[in-house]
Amino acid sequence: MPSWLSLWDYSDPVASEVRLGEAAEAATDPDEELVLLTQVARARGLQKHYEAAQDSLDLVEMSLPEGDAPSRFYWLLETGRVLRSSGRPHESRPWFEAAQGMAERLGLEHGAIDAAHMVALVAPPEEALELHDRAISMANEATDPDARRWRASLLNNQAWTRFERGEHELALGLFAQAVDARREMGDVKGLAIAQWCHARCLRELGQNDEAWAIQQVLHATGEPDGFVAEELAYLSEARGDMPLAALHAFEATTLLKVMDPDWPEQEPERYAKLLELQNR
Repeated sequence: MPSWLSLWDYSDPVASEVRLGEAAEAATDPDEELVLLTQVARARGLQKHYEAAQDSLDLVEMSLPEGDAPSRFYWLLETGRVLRSSGRPHESRPWFEAAQGMAERLGLEHGAIDAAHMVALVAPPEEALELHDRAISMANEATDPDARRWRASLLNNQAWTRFERGEHELALGLFAQAVDARREMGDVKGLAIAQWCHARCLRELGQNDEAWAIQQVLHATGEPDGFVAEELAYLSEARGDMPLAALHAFEATTLLKVMDPDWPEQEPERYAKLLELQNR
């Protein structure tokens, strides 16, 4: 696993950008500096500053060495991510595929799995299942322990692919495996997310009591979370407790708008549903 991964907090890309930028300035190895600058670009992309992210990648491109190198791999990978995040997923796939091939030639197991999972994310649904399975196999067969840690994320991605196809029973089993994988890793934050996903699938299957129990624990023990509050709003409605549904719906809209002020415009139906619950 690259040493600079410890500088990342994906929930706080602003602070991550600062740390990665400082590390790039302090780097003594030219290729390491370029790799860190690709991560600065990624942090900008996560802030939806797509032009700034692409500008950073364009500057990196000007200094890339010839042939295969970690810096060129990460430049390919992060260019693909910026394209995908900025609404051009079909354009991103060739970049991810090129990145995967280069990582495999360089023996970068962690990077190869990262690129493979990005290919799966932008592939058509009927192809994504096979690609996710292939990425899971790569993680299972990896000799690098940190590369094997990809298994939890990949199981979660595969679960959501099944979920979106309406294969909720299959999805539930995969979500449960992802929970187990996060627990084995000792990843507290990742475990909470995996448990939320598991509970969301339980609700879809009508297993509301089980879903309620999980979301209640997350609500009581974790940091304020709009997604947890939203699920509790829907589950309270299903239980016939409309005052509690209204309370959680208000909490959800407040927290989700803080997280992303543009959220109501991006998902108007979801926002309207929560407003309806508040006003019943």
